[in-house]
Amino acid sequence: MKLHAALPKISYAPTVEAALTEHDKCLLEEYLNEVRSFWLRAPSKVSRVVVDLYIDKEEDIRTISVTHCVDADADEALGYWNLVGQELECWASGVAANNAKAVLDLVSTDVQWRT
Repeated sequence: MKLHAALPKISYAPTVEAALTEHDKCLLEEYLNEVRSFWLRAPSKVSRVVVDLYIDKEEDIRTISVTHCVDADADEALGYWNLVGQELECWASGVAANNAKAVLDLVSTDVQWRT
């Protein structure tokens, strides 16, 4: 297993932090705490993470998008995306079901690879 020396830098899109509720921040922090350990042992190095917020008031949709920028080609990045998804599902099955469901309902995981 390959271990990476450092955690990626997490940046927030402009105005995101101000738009997050305290509840949103707590759920996002739970998500980030879970994936931090995965980043250190992930098959592809995560160079940075970008947090954004998507709001559709007409549809009453509110989603925090967490983009993992990986140092990988498209195929490796899709493999990474599958693995991080499995990691989150495994985590969700082991914690209080309501809290994990709330996290996974609010936070979406996206992967960006090098072009």
